[in-house]
Amino acid sequence: MTATFKHDQIEFIYPENWSLTSNIEADSFPGEVSLETPEGGFWSLLIFPPNADPTELLDKAKQGLIEQYEDVEFQSTSEPADEIYDSISAEAFFYCLDFLVTAQLNVITTPNHILVICSQAESREFDEKRDVFAAMTASLLKNIS
Repeated sequence: MTATFKHDQIEFIYPENWSLTSNIEADSFPGEVSLETPEGGFWSLLIFPPNADPTELLDKAKQGLIEQYEDVEFQSTSEPADEIYDSISAEAFFYCLDFLVTAQLNVITTPNHILVICSQAESREFDEKRDVFAAMTASLLKNIS
C-alpha cells in the first residue's frame, strides 16, 4: 500500500509503512522531507530555489557524508536520475557499525526548484529498496510543477 505526500508544488507516493518527517514552509529554503524504512534506511528530499548551484549542492552532500563517516568512497554515476530534467549523481560506499552502507545522491534541476535526493541504507537493504527509491523519485518528478 502507498501513501501520498503533498505540499504546495511537491507531491510523491511512498510506502505507507515508512515514517515521514517534513520541514517544508512556503518560500523557505531548504525545505526537507525524509522517509525512513522499517529497517532503518531512508530517502531524503531537500528543496532549494532554482538559482542554487547543482554542482555545489552535490559537493556539499558529499562533504556531509565525509564529515559523518570515515573512509567514504564515491563513484560517479553516468545514468541520469531523470530523462526530462538535468541531473548529476554520485553513489557513496562506507562502513557504519560494521555494516557496508550505500548512499545515492541525486541533484535534479527542475523549472522551479533544485532537488537534492539522498537514498541511503545498509547495502543489502539498499539493493532490495533501490526500485522503491527510484519509484518515489519518479513519482516526485512526474508531479513536480
